[in-house]
Amino acid sequence: MTKQMRGRNILIICATLALCILVGCSSNRPQRKSKPKKDYTVILKDYDTAIRLNPKDGGAYRKRAIAKTELKDFKGAINDCDKAIELNPKDTLAYFVRGWAKAELGNSKGAVKDYSTAIDLDPKQAGVCFIKGREVNDAPTPQ
Repeated sequence: MTKQMRGRNILIICATLALCILVGCSSNRPQRKSKPKKDYTVILKDYDTAIRLNPKDGGAYRKRAIAKTELKDFKGAINDCDKAIELNPKDTLAYFVRGWAKAELGNSKGAVKDYSTAIDLDPKQAGVCFIKGREVNDAPTPQ
């Protein structure tokens, strides 16, 4: 495994951890021995319905974007985050998710910009700070 691949894998793990922190996952919750895997295609359809019923709900767009990242639809996730941010320009998590999707597509500069905006909106998000630093360090240097 190359250094760049190892760095990318660490970034993905850290991004997942930070996303969990941002959306309120808790290690204090009782854990099942075997967690059922979420069916993100069903979750996606549920958010499609929620958006159809209330197209001004930025949170639904953000949550659908998260589902799309799980399905590796990073361009779709970016589009949903764009809409969530249009509806609520202070949605820290939408900037974070959009940055994550941009990083997955190799757009380090765009990812760092979104992470920076998320940090500006909520400086207490240490996880986002860490991920921004990883993305800056993993970005290819101009020749």
